[in-house]
Parts: sequence; C-alpha cells; structure tokens
Amino acid sequence: MRNILKICAALALVGCSEAPTLGEVAMQSRIGTTITATTVHTLEGEPIRIAEALATAPTKPLLVNVWATWCTPCIEEMPSLAALGREGQVQVVAIATDASATTVKNFLRQQSWGPGLEVWFDANGLVTREALGAKGLPVTLLANPQGKVVYATAGGQDWASPALRAKMANALAR
Repeated sequence: MRNILKICAALALVGCSEAPTLGEVAMQSRIGTTITATTVHTLEGEPIRIAEALATAPTKPLLVNVWATWCTPCIEEMPSLAALGREGQVQVVAIATDASATTVKNFLRQQSWGPGLEVWFDANGLVTREALGAKGLPVTLLANPQGKVVYATAGGQDWASPALRAKMANALAR
C-alpha cells in the first residue's frame, strides 16, 4: 500500500505542470470554435466584430478577456493582461460586461495599467455569455490569427506566469 501511495504522489508531481486547471476544464468546449463573427460594441457604442481586431494585425493571435468592473479577479488580472499586450506578441481585447459603458469609462479613468489592451463593451454580457461561453467572470479565450480558439480558461490569471505563457505557446503551436 505504501508503494502505491509513493507512485501516486510521484505521478501527481510529474503531471502538475501539464494538468489542466479547473478554469481550463470549464472552458474546454470553446476550443476549436471560431469567434470572428462575435459582435459587441466599442465604448462609444459602435458595433465591432472580433474579426476587425484580427484584421488589424493579421499575423498575431488575439486574446479576448471578458470581465466587469465589479469583478475582483478580473481587476486583479488586468495589469498583467495590459503588460502582455504591450509586449506586442498578442493582441489583447477586454470586453466589459457592466450595465453601462459610462460605468466602464469612469472605472478606466481611475486605473494605471497603461496601454496594452483595447476595451470593448457588451451590456450585461448578453452576447459574450452565449457567443464566448462567459457564464462567469473572468473568461479568457486565445484565438489564432484565423479566429479559431486554441486555449480558453475561466478565473483570474497571472498573464506573466511562465507556466501560463508556455500553455498559450503550446496551444498556438498545435
């Protein structure tokens, strides 16, 4: 019995870095879907499709984060999301799901993240809930340059984490 426990513990340690998180498991059904037709709004109220973001940098992947100003894990991950966008390897779009764009604009004026991500708006999450599977917040999807989701997760993340960066790179390489 003791040997079985040792083997199980060893296997658990070996698999830790590759094991999917609960957030990844929750979003597994989104992998392989195409998100280019999803339409939300700019903070000025203009309709915008995810395809438009992909068209501005056709060789870059797109990270779409669904969040809200009242969501603590969402706010906690925003600085690392903005930093990821500033690095320039990935475009980052953050879609706010608050009740009004004015709330989001006022919130953004108080933040010090700096540039790196573009903020769009989906009133009360009506579009993102169905089109992107954002049943809870935050939700993040990584799409290849063609708009196909290759990685998805729910819950707050540290986007500077080497382990998370490796997962994203592996997903894009597949």
